[in-house]
Amino acid sequence: MAVEIKADGAVVVRAPRRILSALIADFVKRHADWIALKQAEIAKRPRAEPKSCVEGEEFLFLGQTCRLHFVDAGISKIDFDGRIQLPRTKESQARELIEDWYRVQAWKVITKNIERRVSEMGCRPSGLRITGARQRWGSCGIRGALNFNWRLVMAPPDIIDYIVVHEMAHLKFRGHGRDFWHFLGQFVPRYKEMRQWLRDNSARMAI
Repeated sequence: MAVEIKADGAVVVRAPRRILSALIADFVKRHADWIALKQAEIAKRPRAEPKSCVEGEEFLFLGQTCRLHFVDAGISKIDFDGRIQLPRTKESQARELIEDWYRVQAWKVITKNIERRVSEMGCRPSGLRITGARQRWGSCGIRGALNFNWRLVMAPPDIIDYIVVHEMAHLKFRGHGRDFWHFLGQFVPRYKEMRQWLRDNSARMAI
C-alpha cells in the first residue's frame, strides 16, 4: 500500500482491490503523523491568486517571467518577443486571449517533448489533449490518450519534460508502483526534485 497527499491536501491511499478496509484504516492510522505533517506543509504554501490582466502584469512562460504589454495597433492576436503582447481590449477578453495563447504553446511544446521521448521509452500515446484541469498536471486515459494541463507550459522545460515522461510511463505501468518509478527514473533521474518544484510553485502558475 502507499499513501499520497495531493496538492490540495487530499489523502489518496493506493491499495490492492480486495484488501480489507480494516487493513487500509490501520495503514492510514500508522501514517497519521506523516499525513498531518505534509498537510501542514501544504497549508503554508501560497494560494493561487488570479492575476489582473493589466499592463505590466507578470506571467510565467517556460519558467521565465514575462510582462504583459498592450499594443494599440498593428496586431490582431498575441505576439511574443520576451513580452506577451496583445491588442488593447477589455480585461475579460484579454484573459481569454492569454489562455488561448497558452493552450496553443502548450500543444506545441508538449508535442515536441512526446516525439523526442517516443523511441527511447518505447511507447506512443494514442492521442493528446490540452485541458484546463485544476488538480492535475497530466493524466493517461485507459485507451492510451494523454491529457495535459495548459498551465504546464508556464513551468521550466525540464519540469514539462518530467510530466510528459510521467504520463508516458503510464502507458506501460498503470499504477504508481515500484516498477513505474524505476522506469520513470531511467529517463528523469531527478524526478523527486521536479515533483517538489511543482509543489512549491504551482500557486505561481495561474492567470
